Amino acid sequence: MTQAAFGGNPFSTRVKLWLEGDAGKLKLSHVGADFVIASEPCSLPAQTPVTVVVSVDGKEHRHRYLLREPLTTNKPRARTMICEPDGLPF
Repeated sequence: MTQAAFGGNPFSTRVKLWLEGDAGKLKLSHVGADFVIASEPCSLPAQTPVTVVVSVDGKEHRHRYLLREPLTTNKPRARTMICEPDGLPF
């Protein structure tokens, strides 16, 4: 395959991070096992249920979380708690 077939870079992976909730879609800069970091202004209160989406080369991986702390423009990092499929924390 040629380099053009890989979009110009055969060693590049396209990764996108965002969360979805009642307030819409919010871009994330980092996702960890128990935290998220917003990459744009936001205002989400603690105990907000969200779905964190990690897209790798177009394949989406979705996980439901509960924000354990507020996620705001002044505090863009918030701890999370994973939820079971019924939406309730462990």
